[in-house]
Amino acid sequence: VQYPQGQVFSIKRQRLRELAASTLSLCLDDFLLLG
Repeated sequence: VQYPQGQVFSIKRQRLRELAASTLSLCLDDFLLLG
């Protein structure tokens, strides 16, 4: 399946944003646990 370049880019950006958000929340949890 061929996507327009812009659509692929936005999908990748959304994935990166979700990944960054989950990583950030994990780091925040560790930080709060360590105090």
